[in-house]
Amino acid sequence: MAVEQKDRVAQGRALWQLGSVLGDQGQFKNAEVPLRDALAILESELGSDHLDIAKACNGLAVVLFRLHQYQGAQDLYARAYDIQSSKLGPEDKEVATTMNNTAGLLKAMGKLADAEVVYRTVLDIREKELGPDHVDVAASLNNIAVLLKTSGQFEEAEEMYNRSIAIKENALGPNHPQVALSLNNLAALLRKMSKVEQAEKLYMRSLSIREEALGSDHPQVAASYVNLAGLLKSENRLMEALPYFNMALDIRERAYGPDHPDVSAAQISLAELLRDLGKFEEAQKLCRSAIMILEKSVGEEDVNVAAALSLQATCLQGLGKPAEAEPLCRRALRIREQAYGPESPNVATALTALADVLKEMGSFEEAEALARRSLLIRERSFGSDDPLTACSLNNLALLLKDANQLPEAESMCRKCIDIRQRVLGETSLEVASTWLNLGAVLRAAGKLQEAEDACRQCLDIRERQLGSQHTDTAAAQIGIGAVLLKQGRVDEAKIILSKAATLTFVKLGERHQQSLDAMNWLAECKSAQKNM
Repeated sequence: MAVEQKDRVAQGRALWQLGSVLGDQGQFKNAEVPLRDALAILESELGSDHLDIAKACNGLAVVLFRLHQYQGAQDLYARAYDIQSSKLGPEDKEVATTMNNTAGLLKAMGKLADAEVVYRTVLDIREKELGPDHVDVAASLNNIAVLLKTSGQFEEAEEMYNRSIAIKENALGPNHPQVALSLNNLAALLRKMSKVEQAEKLYMRSLSIREEALGSDHPQVAASYVNLAGLLKSENRLMEALPYFNMALDIRERAYGPDHPDVSAAQISLAELLRDLGKFEEAQKLCRSAIMILEKSVGEEDVNVAAALSLQATCLQGLGKPAEAEPLCRRALRIREQAYGPESPNVATALTALADVLKEMGSFEEAEALARRSLLIRERSFGSDDPLTACSLNNLALLLKDANQLPEAESMCRKCIDIRQRVLGETSLEVASTWLNLGAVLRAAGKLQEAEDACRQCLDIRERQLGSQHTDTAAAQIGIGAVLLKQGRVDEAKIILSKAATLTFVKLGERHQQSLDAMNWLAECKSAQKNM
């Protein structure tokens, strides 16, 4: 190799190293250019089929994946695979790694069946080349389990996770961070299966392993905090979740610096919780910071920016500023339409958010049109009996209620209940939520006995599923109290509302919307008692 050529190759490798460092720092947008330049230089000097070209393709593909340039990433992975399989053989471990990355990309693109085929091929290669008890085999089992969880194949996913954990424990010991990773993923599956108590125990065990093995300031400990806090938040144990989210953010800021995408992710998680606690100003400040980080690291048109904009909009709604929330929702919708296409289910979510803001502004006509478009997208994407379609029906019903179109709102609620009962079961929590919404519609329509019956259906399900001390159970009690008040049964209403308010204040704080609702209904009770 001539001196000049050596210098050019060295330049290409230096650019690749620079791009890799920027990628590790989360500066994906800035990493793309040096990685592309590195690939071009190395290809011109080493030829198109050199193994260093495969390495450069893989590195650039990782960055494009994080920038949601999925087709470009897929093309690069395919090129890396062709080079490696030709030079090393189709069953080499480097080929398996590239295939594994390709499967992860296919999963992100929603091509779950294709991803499963590739993941299982990688598993076959690793079992053949490394033996069934190798940690790389465990990693493949873990990846397949994640995919199976996504596609709803929970039982097989659980088997895969347990096998992965057993291999890792035997090969690495029961307190290795890789064991913690699989425990963490199994906990997420159990949470999805509504096995909350088992999930919490596994999250705690995973956290304990990571703290002992890696130290309390390690980013993987922060990840455990986020996962545990997410579980607590889903159970409405908001005050318990708060310190975990705060600690996760603190660790990531110290580990990565203030401008890393993982810091923005922690900010968004904390902002969601603060919003739910009614701390809207604190929440929206975190959203603004997260948006600035994301715009710098992945670009202003990235879908993660859209998600953060939508969250900030809900915080502004909580502050009573829907007019300030509207442009954020419109920008989030535009980003999603450009990224996914106008008929994507991801666009349906943004349409619903914008419709909710417009409803608060009194723009019912446009809000209704957007909500109906969201419903139509989900019907076309998932079918008329899918739970996500039912979710759009539910959202449209609430909008129609506020627009005083009560007969159609009632019809939408009943249709939503029918879908959810058939698909999810008569005692599912989603069914309970729709019974409560139907109760609100019927109360507004003056059908008070039917409204009470609907709210009691919700209460019955929630008491059986969640227990009497859950805040969602208290929400059902508030719904019943509101109906009792409208029926003139003021003393009964005051008793049930007082009980629900006490529980809500303790667990959610006095600024939470549910607490405010309970206080408002109790104030009406006192007013009604004075006028009796």
